[in-house]
Amino acid sequence: MTTSENKVKNGLRISHGIAALTSSHPDLRRLKRQSEAPAIHGNKVWSSSYAIMQYLDDNPLPDNQSVLDVGCGFGTLSCYFSKIQKARVLATDADAHVQPFFDVTCQENGVVMPFKAMRIEKMTKNFLTDFDVLVGADICFWDEMTALLYKLINRAIQAGVKQIYIADPGRQPFWDLADLAADKFYGTVKSIKTGKTKRSEKYILTINNS
Repeated sequence: MTTSENKVKNGLRISHGIAALTSSHPDLRRLKRQSEAPAIHGNKVWSSSYAIMQYLDDNPLPDNQSVLDVGCGFGTLSCYFSKIQKARVLATDADAHVQPFFDVTCQENGVVMPFKAMRIEKMTKNFLTDFDVLVGADICFWDEMTALLYKLINRAIQAGVKQIYIADPGRQPFWDLADLAADKFYGTVKSIKTGKTKRSEKYILTINNS
């Protein structure tokens, strides 16, 4: 199954059945003028989200999965899980200032889902027991994120989370995380080429705990 497209219309980029905000979208321009800007790199749609979408187009989730999106940003990937994968999604981000942008993305996709401002270190084992899938795109960008995400994955495994997907363009902190996950959790890395006119390679750390 594949739903990949890549069209831009009325300030929206349509890909994998999901509308993502572009810099020309009037609501995005208004929010950037009126709202406090997101502070932790949550200022645009990051492209590793599309690698996860492309992978799951061909390897769909079982029905009615509960998904935790870590570092959701504008919410494009969260909308994909809700609308295309028919999952129950909790979108989280360390930066509460992304929520107005998240809300617009949800509106454009006809999706309603909760958003929670939450840091990774606050995601306890007890909290994680509610989820089948943990996903994050472009969240391993600082050296200190390697240890934070490794500990999060460890808690998620202990909590019974079945599938974990972390996507990245290949920064060194991501590769450090992938090495740790391979040793401890039998994680594997998949290479995904995204885009049509401008092909770009992304990587997905996948962990199967089922």
